[in-house]
Amino acid sequence: MALPIALVLWPAAALAIEPPAFQRAGTGERELVGGPVLRPVVPHQWSARAQSPHRERAWEALAGELGSAWATWDTAGGEARPRQIIATGLAAPGVVASPKEAERVARAVIERHVELLCPGASASDFVLVSNHESAGIRSVGFAQRSDGREVVGGQIGLSFAHDRLVLITNSAEPHALVPLASSRIGDATAEARARTLIDDDFGPSTVRIRSAVEGPMVLPVGDASTGPRYREVVRVDVDSREPFGRWWVYLDAETGEPVARESRMHYASGLVFYNVAERAPTIARSDRPTPFTQHVVDGATQVSDQVGFVSFAGPTANVQPGLTGPFTDIIDEQSPIASGTLPLADGGGVTWNLAANPFADAQITTYAHLAHVKGYVRQLAPDLGWLDGTVVATVNIDDECNAMSDGDAVYFFAHSDFCENTGRMSDVVYHEFGHSVHHQSIIPGVGAFDGALSEGISDYLAATIVGDSGMARGFFYTPEPLRELNPLGFEWTWPEDNGEVHDAGRIIGGALWDLRTLLIAKHGAEEGIRRTDTIWYEGTRRAVDMPSMYGAALLVNDDDGNLGNGTPDACEINAAFGSHGLFSAGPAAAERVTDEERPEGLWVHVDLSLPSFEACPIEATAQLEFGPRDGDGTTQIVPMVPSAGGYEAVVPPLPPGQVLRYRVLVTYGNGVERIVPPNLGDPWFQHWFGTVEPIYCTSFADGTAEGWNVPMRWQVSPPLGQGGDPSEPAGPDPYVLGQDLVDDGLYQPWSSESAGSPNISVPVGYYASIRLHYRRWLTVEDGFYDQARIMADGQVAWSNFASNNDFTATVHHRDSQWVFHDVDLTPWASDGQVQLAFELDSDAGLEMGGWTVDELCVMGFLPGVDVPPGCGNGVVDAGEQCDDGNLLPGDGCSEFCQVEGSGSSSGGSDDGGSDDGSSDDGPGLGDDGDLIDRGCACQARPDGGAPTGLGTLVLLALGWSRRRSRPRRSRAQ
Repeated sequence: MALPIALVLWPAAALAIEPPAFQRAGTGERELVGGPVLRPVVPHQWSARAQSPHRERAWEALAGELGSAWATWDTAGGEARPRQIIATGLAAPGVVASPKEAERVARAVIERHVELLCPGASASDFVLVSNHESAGIRSVGFAQRSDGREVVGGQIGLSFAHDRLVLITNSAEPHALVPLASSRIGDATAEARARTLIDDDFGPSTVRIRSAVEGPMVLPVGDASTGPRYREVVRVDVDSREPFGRWWVYLDAETGEPVARESRMHYASGLVFYNVAERAPTIARSDRPTPFTQHVVDGATQVSDQVGFVSFAGPTANVQPGLTGPFTDIIDEQSPIASGTLPLADGGGVTWNLAANPFADAQITTYAHLAHVKGYVRQLAPDLGWLDGTVVATVNIDDECNAMSDGDAVYFFAHSDFCENTGRMSDVVYHEFGHSVHHQSIIPGVGAFDGALSEGISDYLAATIVGDSGMARGFFYTPEPLRELNPLGFEWTWPEDNGEVHDAGRIIGGALWDLRTLLIAKHGAEEGIRRTDTIWYEGTRRAVDMPSMYGAALLVNDDDGNLGNGTPDACEINAAFGSHGLFSAGPAAAERVTDEERPEGLWVHVDLSLPSFEACPIEATAQLEFGPRDGDGTTQIVPMVPSAGGYEAVVPPLPPGQVLRYRVLVTYGNGVERIVPPNLGDPWFQHWFGTVEPIYCTSFADGTAEGWNVPMRWQVSPPLGQGGDPSEPAGPDPYVLGQDLVDDGLYQPWSSESAGSPNISVPVGYYASIRLHYRRWLTVEDGFYDQARIMADGQVAWSNFASNNDFTATVHHRDSQWVFHDVDLTPWASDGQVQLAFELDSDAGLEMGGWTVDELCVMGFLPGVDVPPGCGNGVVDAGEQCDDGNLLPGDGCSEFCQVEGSGSSSGGSDDGGSDDGSSDDGPGLGDDGDLIDRGCACQARPDGGAPTGLGTLVLLALGWSRRRSRPRRSRAQ
């Protein structure tokens, strides 16, 4: 992608309104110094099957222990591993009451299944960091280490309910193996480098070092596209006054080179020109008590009780109200702390109203609402010790349109012509306090901070307290909300709306608000709100991102230690989370699509597997969209009918010599739509109709590419599943041709390399067309940046999709399975030969897995030979695969003289033949005649020319079942 944007690792939280200049804290994204924004695609679709065949045995072992289980699967880097697992439950007597027993069981599970949970790690790499019980749930958290160093964000959390293991949340980093630095940068140098980084971004500022330099530690710097990558770093904790901020700065442990920056502030931010708002002095004012507040009563200091009462002798007293206490303290950046003296009569009350002075009003408004939100959360979290400490609130900061939390203290900005003083807005106070609660309540090793999650759950806290889905009305002096969790006519959904963290937070905020609405309807207002708020608090303690809130919600709502049979409110949880894309039942692309050519046409089957509960089964429908690939773009859509484990449909055959394109459209009962295949760059499968004969075929079966020009960064190798590459070959032969298969799987920046075939002799005038039929697994950035091409005689025969400009250049080509691909080579074959090359040119930005190629054949199309004229004469003539002397089907040789069970050369066939490879001398018959032994009587001229004698056979077949990946909503296409 063009030149990468600079800097910052920002897991910050916030309200709205973009901070000035580079101060982008609150984006919730990781940006590397000199590198791209890293936006991992967090899995949210559940499957009862492993998402990689080579993981099936390990998954079945774990799922078997858990009774039965469903998981979301992370396939970054091509090595599938479960991210969150819900289960019917592994019996573990005594674990909820006994921390020691819970630790023993949890460690044993990790030891038995560490290779599935975190490939490349050992059980000893995980150290106990928490063992916590609340709400009847015991959660045990383990943090990841690599050679004794902290792996930032790496953790595995196991949660027990009713003495059963029912939830595993896995954020462990696979293969986090980084060599130890030979020497470590000194603390003084690290601190100086961190100061310089802040100064370079924001200009000269007052930077303070907050704590000792930490590390070395291992920092992940990869994403879903690149797969795992890591750096050994040290971490410096700094803050500054102008701009107002706090950061973790990560530096290379040996050289001191800046690697990333992470904001510790959680801003309330947005764009000033947006017409958004929320609850504020312009809307309403109310009287609120001030519990546990230090006042001066008749000259003596006194702290009010939990209701707000103070006591005094006599019928009246003079009270000097205060803005400090054991639980809350106010600091003002610009004005003195307000003071006054008020008369208070016995049994009466007095109100301190400073509405005429915005600065003073911000002091008392912030103080009163902090007291209220503290009491509200304390009912949900009586054991959260942080609530018993003093929360410091700084008000009237000389800036505008913002508020923030640093995970403990909270900060509010003064008013401006654009925005209200955020210390005068109850919703903003509740929102920022929600960030602090989130930070303070996360169970180490089980939950983790995520910027978008924190934004959404903080919005929900404000919304549930005030009873309004419109958050921060009055922010811009209008009644309109700053963010609406329940917009009219649509929902914020994952992953389509997962962008900037404040916007993205509306996804989980909306899901919780919808759940609150459903549970109120089911249980009544008081109980419905209590249940939802409990899920809010206990769930966010154990969640690592928005999608993981689904499993956490089930855990909190469970009543019998068995998530497999549902929970008391599982139907409502499914409905609320599903409508926001956070629960996608039975993702079609995560399972299998198969096709097979039959006499009546092309049979297509999609297998759906989903976690559903008996009380509220998940409904889904499927449609098949199809049409000629090379036509005018017209397609037809037919319903698919239920069949074993899924849905099926039959497409009428196209005339011979045409290519059908098709895709499966799945719609779930909650309205979520998915498309298979989920490849934005090429969202269609292909199938060829018509008889073709092999001219040249290879599956690289002997581990070489005879006659090919294979440059250094390409290899013939078994696929290793790295960098988005496949983990298995397309057919039975173990080798494939691909880019960087044996390194990290990723093609190189600023590279231009191609793998070229030998010159392939092609008969002139014999075939109607010459076709390239092969299996492709290609992942490449939008062609605006990186170009993948198939070259024929030095000219482009095919290339990946390219956007017109860098603003829209996000249509990356991502095959997530082996895909059959037909390319017409006729224009280049008229001279009797053709030379192929697979080429990729890259820029300096995002790199992916590149080309992986298997089961390659140059084919000749013979029209009008679907029923060869000599079929049934006992001799294998041109256009025949076999001829047993009769026209009876079902005996191994069909009435069309084709080998039965061989299927077609389509991407979805599973036809059971084999290809033992070849060079340019012919179709690759072995000396031992093994193809003939399998019922294939096929020959070709040694020079690769026109068939003679017995004719030729379609050699491609080879078990080409479609493996499927995660679907995408149709609107994202």
